[in-house]
Amino acid sequence: MEYPVRMTFPDLLAAAGLTKAELARRLGITAHQVTVWKDAPPKYAVAYLELVIRIREANRAGLDAA
Repeated sequence: MEYPVRMTFPDLLAAAGLTKAELARRLGITAHQVTVWKDAPPKYAVAYLELVIRIREANRAGLDAA
């Protein structure tokens, strides 16, 4: 899914179903580092969150089709 309007960092986290602490664990960084980003995470974090969102959407679509 393409997002016509850039989602904010909190919106990406919510859509991915992750907290900042969970994202930090998955990325192998400290929760403090994620907090420092505020609303400007690095591209790799945004790409990761978008991938998680796509996987969740695909899984949901698969469940809906079953």
